[in-house]
Amino acid sequence: MHIEADNFRFFPLPKQNAFSNNALNALNPYIRMAYYGTIEAHTSIPERVIYDYELLYVKSGHATITIEDQVYQASMGDMFFFKPDQRHSIVAYDEPLVQPHIHFDLMYQDNSTQVPISFVNREQMTEEQLAWIRPNITNSLFDPFPSYIRLPNPLYVEQLLFEVISAYNSPNLYTELQLKWRFLRLLEQLLYELNWEKTQHRNFPLERALHIKLYLEHTTDHAVTLDELAGVYHVDKSYISRTFKEAYGISPIRFHLLHRIKKAKEMIYYTNISITNISEQLGFSTLQDFSRAFQRIEGMPPSYLRHMSGNQEKRHTETAMSGMK
Repeated sequence: MHIEADNFRFFPLPKQNAFSNNALNALNPYIRMAYYGTIEAHTSIPERVIYDYELLYVKSGHATITIEDQVYQASMGDMFFFKPDQRHSIVAYDEPLVQPHIHFDLMYQDNSTQVPISFVNREQMTEEQLAWIRPNITNSLFDPFPSYIRLPNPLYVEQLLFEVISAYNSPNLYTELQLKWRFLRLLEQLLYELNWEKTQHRNFPLERALHIKLYLEHTTDHAVTLDELAGVYHVDKSYISRTFKEAYGISPIRFHLLHRIKKAKEMIYYTNISITNISEQLGFSTLQDFSRAFQRIEGMPPSYLRHMSGNQEKRHTETAMSGMK
């Protein structure tokens, strides 16, 4: 069958994103270092300029952090975003400053794997080192992109940051992909938080519901309760239930259960992890509780789905073998 070129005019055009951002399309992050670090009490990092970007989170402790000529009194929950060629220094107080942090390029470059982390100021750099300084594109992502970020609820961002650090320190065959994916999730959440603050919460209920949804999708190792959500977001349980149901037509607890069962279904069908282990990983108290919940939602026991996935794999193998004859 021959298709005339003119016929293509009937094909629908790709859907245009009204919020399209060329800088976001160009992102290709490279994680240079991700570390759960500590600056000892009465210790400082003298003023320096870095070649890349650094995201630093204050897990505990207090410090004076100076960026350019702006002085911040940093405490638990604060986040700092150091940009290339930006002067900054850190002075810890009477207790250690626990500061998980990551160094990264927002766009991979040919020398990304060779560029080190800088601990010197601009005047001490050689011509070669000055050439390592990355262009700052953060204002293309969010304008202005702040150096100091105080999140109303940092727990979810903290979890995402720790996932980047965990992937960096547990290398495997696809670490680079895992690091990019986890970092982009972290950056996405940061941009959401910054935009939420900038718009002065005009869509507060919808934004809150989205934050809760992201938390539920991310937290699959136990059954989330309304008490837990109320503690995380510092709002009343009834408000959480009402806001979430208005946004998604389902209660947050029901949504969370369905999401965990969906993940269980994927693990049963596409992995060889035992059903007992899957049940434990997804936070069900007993295998019987998991099986009952799975049967109630999927209309079949998990063992039957595992049996079906085995038959499907067997049929694929037999088809492939017959094609080789």
